[in-house]
Amino acid sequence: MNRSHVTSSTCPAAPPGPTDLRCLSVVVVAHNSQTTLPALLDSIPAACGELPHEVWVVDSGSTDESVTRARAHPTSPHLLELPENLGYGFALNAGAAASRGTHVALANADLELAPGCLARLVDAVDADRTVSAAGPLLRTRDGRPARSAWGFCRLAPLVASALGLDGRLGFDPALHWGLEPAVWPDPGGACDVIAGALMVCRREVWERIGPFDEGYFLFWEDDDWCRRGASLGLRACYCAEAAATHLGGASTAFRQDLDILYLESLHRYVRKHHGRAAAVLLRGCQLAMALFRAGKPLLASASPPGQRGPETGRRRLEWLLGRARVAAPR
Repeated sequence: MNRSHVTSSTCPAAPPGPTDLRCLSVVVVAHNSQTTLPALLDSIPAACGELPHEVWVVDSGSTDESVTRARAHPTSPHLLELPENLGYGFALNAGAAASRGTHVALANADLELAPGCLARLVDAVDADRTVSAAGPLLRTRDGRPARSAWGFCRLAPLVASALGLDGRLGFDPALHWGLEPAVWPDPGGACDVIAGALMVCRREVWERIGPFDEGYFLFWEDDDWCRRGASLGLRACYCAEAAATHLGGASTAFRQDLDILYLESLHRYVRKHHGRAAAVLLRGCQLAMALFRAGKPLLASASPPGQRGPETGRRRLEWLLGRARVAAPR
């Protein structure tokens, strides 16, 4: 890996055996995040409280002032510069490998953390050794609850959504039967998946499950990681007492290929966890509907927010026909 600038860690290496010494490594991925990164860095000390911590900013080939603002920030985060954007999971893996804390927090650059947020998440993963990772209650800019935790996707809702039946059958486009609320139905506790915008886990669990699958450039890497943890008998934990504001993807705001990135990640997930036949079935249903709706907004129910319209439909049809690719396969 080409690292043009790497600073050393301030967290001591975890000693062998049981220990009460805890240090949190906060790994933040930035890509053209100059408008949101300073606010996140400002919020980290209060979010950790008395918990010893270090901060790593992993910059994925930004072309704006993200690196400059990270270097100038008064919290003096460690900086790991990657020469290009190889995906969200790739950057998080690089930061986790460079850090040395007993616990790891993996975060988007477009968050603002409430006081005590990270300390509460660390307490949550330490309170139950069967927890893979803990995530907070996410809120939008205007204070409304955002999707923070959800269940593993199932093939039947995926296929129904691809065929445009989700609206008629009355289920959420998040690919689950039933109208799922914005957050996990319970006030907190075990769940299937927590949002990858902010996840906290113990270092030993990170090493046991393994890093994020770098074949996902963006989207679905959190579902994949939590599902791998579940296969080892671990469950994610939604912690409503910890809160963070998700300002929205500043680094993705101007990308025109999010719909294709989403499709590539979705199909990778389906192949990996439901089998190749399921992926072929899903692609066939999506292609049939794309051809049927040619010239209209296509497959809108399976699109990430804001990625709808005729141009989106044309790009998705090109991908389904094998004529377009965005993320390099790994």
